[in-house]
Amino acid sequence: MGQYDKALEEYGSALKVQEMLLPEDHPGTIRTLNNLAAVHAHREDLVRAKEYLVRAEETASRTFSTNHPIMSLIKTTKDLIDEKDGKHIDSQQ
Repeated sequence: MGQYDKALEEYGSALKVQEMLLPEDHPGTIRTLNNLAAVHAHREDLVRAKEYLVRAEETASRTFSTNHPIMSLIKTTKDLIDEKDGKHIDSQQ
């Protein structure tokens, strides 16, 4: 809905609480990392998007099989980042 600043604020707050209360490999924490990556990708902040996605993907891959739904969610965000990264590269040429 375009309210990226608000989303980052909410997800950032959620992540702080989750990191204090939940194990690192909790699905909620992984989803929040993924969501932060997606919001940053939509804002075209691809460096930050990739940082959050790497954290989500590394944690999830240690915990879940490749066919787990959370891995599909991460793949969708990875595709979004790749798409945005391609647009960014194309627009500079």
